[in-house]
Formats: sequence, C-alpha cells, structure tokens
Amino acid sequence: MGDTPEDIQDGFPSLTLEQIKAVISWYLNHRGEVDEYIREVDEEAEKLRREIESWPQNVAFKEKMRRLREQQIKH
Repeated sequence: MGDTPEDIQDGFPSLTLEQIKAVISWYLNHRGEVDEYIREVDEEAEKLRREIESWPQNVAFKEKMRRLREQQIKH
C-alpha cells in the first residue's frame, strides 16, 4: 500500500525492521502464490456467505428487517 518498512513498524512495534523487510522480500518473491491464496480464500468466504444467507432463519430475518425498514420510512 506504499508504506515504508518504518511506517509498518510504527503499527507493529514488536517487529524489527529486519523482520518486516524479510516478509516484504518473501512476498515480492512469492506474489503469484499469495495472490492465488487470497483469491481462493475470498472465493471460499463468498461461498460461505451465500450459504449462510440462504438458511431459512436468515432469509426470514432478512425479510423481517426489510419490512421494519419500510415501516420506518413510511413514518
């Protein structure tokens, strides 16, 4: 995201600059693998989200919230 190793260390003071630089180096040398892993995790999360949203109790809850929201808008 453009942060320097020093910027990153500000957010993670328990890490040394050497550790941060090592991780950045590893990422740059394995970018394709990391991007593929993130894509797979995102796809799995989306699949799980759709599954959970399809459960009958969640469908009913979502419909109840929609009706309540409509009632609030009318009043």
